[in-house]
Amino acid sequence: MLRFKIVNKEFRYFDHPYNKTKTNERAIEIPIGLWFCNYFKGNLIEVGNVIGSYFLQIIHPVIDLYECGPMVKNLNASLLIDEYKDKNVLSISTIEHFGRHPMAQTGQYEDAKVAIRFMDAIKNNATNWLITTPVGDNL
Repeated sequence: MLRFKIVNKEFRYFDHPYNKTKTNERAIEIPIGLWFCNYFKGNLIEVGNVIGSYFLQIIHPVIDLYECGPMVKNLNASLLIDEYKDKNVLSISTIEHFGRHPMAQTGQYEDAKVAIRFMDAIKNNATNWLITTPVGDNL
């Protein structure tokens, strides 16, 4: 299995048939996100139900406006501030969708500043965060 390193930590590329992870950014994002989940277990919030899309049982709360699941709160993550206070926040390839209508074509935004407001809330309230976004897709 192929591996990659980030700051002396070695990870295996993630390969899963859902979303063809072998051919996109999820091959790297998922292993790093899983490490983050395990490291901060018990004091973690995920924004966007990405980990739950690949693993059936998650034990951390998730904020996702559209997806459903046992640990998922259907809230608009960009409007929350107190939810992130003293928490560790994980968001994998989610913020590039903030401000877009779910049925809009690529590039059509209702409010392009939503992601910036979300990042400000995280920066000012969260203890640690790992936020990823793809380059070239969904922008």
